[in-house]
Amino acid sequence: FGAVDSAEEAMKLGAYDYIDKPSNTKKLSLVIQRALGELAMRRELERLRDHPGGCAQHWIIGESKQMQQIAQLVTRVAQGSVTVLIQGESGTGKEVVARAIHDRGPRADMPFRVINCAAIPSDLLESELFGFEAGAFTGAKRRKKGLLEVGDGGTLFLDEIGDMPLGMQAKILRVLETKTLRRVGGTSDIEVDVRFVAASNRDLRSAVENGGFREDLYYRLSTVEIHLPPLREREEDIHLLFRKFASDFGQKYKMPTIHLNEEAKALLVHYRWPGNIRQLRNVAEQISVLE
Repeated sequence: FGAVDSAEEAMKLGAYDYIDKPSNTKKLSLVIQRALGELAMRRELERLRDHPGGCAQHWIIGESKQMQQIAQLVTRVAQGSVTVLIQGESGTGKEVVARAIHDRGPRADMPFRVINCAAIPSDLLESELFGFEAGAFTGAKRRKKGLLEVGDGGTLFLDEIGDMPLGMQAKILRVLETKTLRRVGGTSDIEVDVRFVAASNRDLRSAVENGGFREDLYYRLSTVEIHLPPLREREEDIHLLFRKFASDFGQKYKMPTIHLNEEAKALLVHYRWPGNIRQLRNVAEQISVLE
């Protein structure tokens, strides 16, 4: 009933929060959401402390300070549905981080869809994302749902979004703002609930300044920004990653796990790794097969 003494006693006994009677349902719901989010973060941090450098299904944790900070940030943002922009060089693991955000969040049981905006011709990108109605263009014999629609309730990962044409950027912005889409050739809006995670190996801030990327879309996507460092800036993680990859490929090819001598370890650390983690993984596979 709002008594100061009882509130202080509750907090001393370990209560997360204190709500006066009569309780407000909206406030109660918000407090519960915050408590659950903090609990999940604490559990993840405990797991990281107990298993430093451990590996989850889609997420390899490094021992470097940068990766520990990113791991904590991923745990926090995964609990909600805010849009996330992941930036970093090619091969730094942007899709791995996007999957980790999806797998650790409330949408984990829903679809995780990926589209590479640089790999699909601009004239096909819209139909891939939004779908189309029968007769919308030559060859459209029947209705097809796009990735946004079939991924309803889940997460859409827009890889290399910096290469998305400006016209398509405007249409994605509309989906973000209205939570609706319109199929190519359609006349009605369709409601969708999709979490957006985007990635780019380009500096999107510079692209905005140069007119190559919409400023309004950039700010909508970058509610949370995650910058992945290149492998050459994560020297303490190189051996950890190599051991993990070598172990995986040893099991896959039924070969003994590769163990490096000190000279080989030094070579790994001092190499610049222009292809980042993807290149290191390929090297581990080559050694596992050829050794």
